[in-house]
Amino acid sequence: MSPIFHTQIMNNLTKHLLFIKLLQIKKHRQRVVRASQRTPGFSNRIQTNRIFSTCAFMLLICFCFTSCLDSPPTIPSRSNPLDPENPFVPLAPSDFRATAQSETEILLSWKDQSGNESGFIIYEKINDEDSFHLVDTLDPNTDSYLMENKPLGHFQYELEAFKDTLGSELRVGPATVATTQAPPSPPSDLTAVVVDSNSVRLSWINNSEIADSFVVDQSLGNIIDFLRIGTVTVDSAFFLITALIPEVRYYLRVRAKNDFGISRYSPALSVRIGN
Repeated sequence: MSPIFHTQIMNNLTKHLLFIKLLQIKKHRQRVVRASQRTPGFSNRIQTNRIFSTCAFMLLICFCFTSCLDSPPTIPSRSNPLDPENPFVPLAPSDFRATAQSETEILLSWKDQSGNESGFIIYEKINDEDSFHLVDTLDPNTDSYLMENKPLGHFQYELEAFKDTLGSELRVGPATVATTQAPPSPPSDLTAVVVDSNSVRLSWINNSEIADSFVVDQSLGNIIDFLRIGTVTVDSAFFLITALIPEVRYYLRVRAKNDFGISRYSPALSVRIGN
């Protein structure tokens, strides 16, 4: 027998016992009134005894009621949301964020609050669009999503966790981001042309529309110990490197910079003057 059903039975039993006791008290009171009319002082003694017996009876009922319960009643609650077998609609994710990794990359991240989702759906709205459109459907237990090759602009994103046949609890968002306010894309295709016995001209392709300058690093003999050797404005796509030692291998790399950050490095270029 469940605790809840057991409790209902004991409540009904207590009500019936109290009702019977009230009827007995009423009948006894009528007898006391008749007896008091015949014998002075009889009413006070009877009333005192009656109060004592009534209190004892009530204490007995309370004791029987509490002792008969095996355990306190329990109320069914929602299953553990992290349980993959949870039959309910999955909880909505939290801490949903959109971050511009560069002018062409947007990283979406969130905290998965459920263990029973069938997957996640990402919605996007670009610039002045009127409504959101579906971007992608992701696997369950995912907590991030990187989008590449995005144009410059303002973006809004919404996210929902869904379960097949049940739908979702709600969409979270919007998470807003602007790729115009992001670190620039890295340069590529580094090329070094020997100018004389101790200098080379380093050039690259600018892949950014929002870069302000380029930073040039150099390393002697390895691809670990790089040092900055110069900075040029975005209008210049080359850098002259001098004072190089012939027949020594150097490694060069470049990255773009603006007010919102600095890009990833370009692939390192190996340079050696002489045979």
